Amino acid sequence: MVGVGRLVVRIPAVAATFVVAAAGCGGDSPEPGPKPRPVSGVQAELRDTVTPAKNGLMSWKSTWELRWRRVAGARHYLVYTGTSEGDSKEPSVSSKPRFSIEVANGVSPRSRISTLRGQQVALTAAQLTVSVAVRYPGGRIGPKAGPFAVGDPIR
Repeated sequence: MVGVGRLVVRIPAVAATFVVAAAGCGGDSPEPGPKPRPVSGVQAELRDTVTPAKNGLMSWKSTWELRWRRVAGARHYLVYTGTSEGDSKEPSVSSKPRFSIEVANGVSPRSRISTLRGQQVALTAAQLTVSVAVRYPGGRIGPKAGPFAVGDPIR
C-alpha cells in the first residue's frame, strides 16, 4: 500500500518491483563520452569571385565561410540559421567543421562591385545568423556556439 495524502492505493508486489526497477534505470542520465561543449576557434571570412560578363560588365559573387576547430568525438555538426522570425527547427548537417553561404551577387561595372557588395552583405548580416552545435555518437547534442551574423568577418 502507498499513502498519498488521504488517498490509499494498493500496488501488487510485482508491479511495485517493476516501478522501482524502472525508476532506477537512469533513462534520462547522460550517455558516457566526452562532455558536450560548444565549438571553438570560430573564424569567418568573405570570399569573392569575379568573372567577365557581357558589355564590359563583371559578374561577381561573395561567399561567407564560417570555420571552427574539429571537435574530438563529434559525429557531425549541426548548423542552425536564425532570422527575426526565429531559429530553424531542422539544422543543416555538416561532416566538416565549416559552413558556407552566398551572401551577395550581381553583374555590374567593376567600379561598383565594392559598393554593391557592401550593401548586400550588410543587409544579409542584419537579417541572418548562424549557430553551430556538435552531435556526438548516440545522438547527444552539445550547446550551440553563436549566433554569428552571416557576412560579418570573425577573426
